[in-house]
Amino acid sequence: MKLAKNELRISITAACNMKCVYCHNEGNTKMAMLTKEQIREIVEASKDFGLKKIRITGGEPLVSPYVEEICQMLTEEYGISVEMNTNGIKIEKLLRMIKKGWLKKVVIGMDYFDKEISKNSPVGKSSATIKNNILEIKKTGCEVRIATVYNDDDENTENIVRWAVDNDIGVRVLEIVREETDEEYSKRYMNLQKKIAADIELDWHIDSVMEELNGAKDGKVLVKFYHSLCRLGLCNICKKVPFRITSSGIARPCILTSSTDVDLFDGNIRENITKVMKQEININKIRNSEVIIK
Repeated sequence: MKLAKNELRISITAACNMKCVYCHNEGNTKMAMLTKEQIREIVEASKDFGLKKIRITGGEPLVSPYVEEICQMLTEEYGISVEMNTNGIKIEKLLRMIKKGWLKKVVIGMDYFDKEISKNSPVGKSSATIKNNILEIKKTGCEVRIATVYNDDDENTENIVRWAVDNDIGVRVLEIVREETDEEYSKRYMNLQKKIAADIELDWHIDSVMEELNGAKDGKVLVKFYHSLCRLGLCNICKKVPFRITSSGIARPCILTSSTDVDLFDGNIRENITKVMKQEININKIRNSEVIIK
């Protein structure tokens, strides 16, 4: 039995220096933080399942006091490829980790092309600052991508995509993850895809694995659209995505419910990871019988 994509997605802290209104905080339900030794336990238990890559998330991972020693341990002791999802605010720490070779790829969340705050949050840095930080990361040679959440502003999203393509930077356009159905929002999201595909000259095609629209240039995929698989109930596709581990050490294969949670540190971690991988999730059944996490 192998991990999906030989990867784990680990939230090392629930803390964040932004307060984005749509944030699900990687499934965290309480403020917590994983230590270096707890991460080591998870890695040791996962080695036999083909673990080759870990995506570090949060909250905001760069606010964790352990983030540098965790990434150093993963790369230098275990040879694991480390990627990070971040809002890009703590650029000095980020650049230091990149220069030491502890990060293979960085994904920066940015929802607004030109505003005082780069995401839908009352606190943060400006879009201009975050764009400059993205370009600074690109100069190092580290792969950098943008993750942007569609907020019903087509012009804004298209500006972000166009800027990313012009700078040879990958961008992922995301539907808001939510359980309830909003058909009108979904229609607008689909229309946005059609508009961007018509306006921006790329090789547009449907990805065979995630079944999403991709735009490539010279064979390199630069633009990807991601539906909310939860809203659509596409558990068969979602299971191809690495499962999340929260900052409390809870494995959460389904982001919308706690009914499938497994506490990795309650007993044998390896057996608990096996249990998670064997689970068959059906969100439609969960909707009819369980309390959904809001």
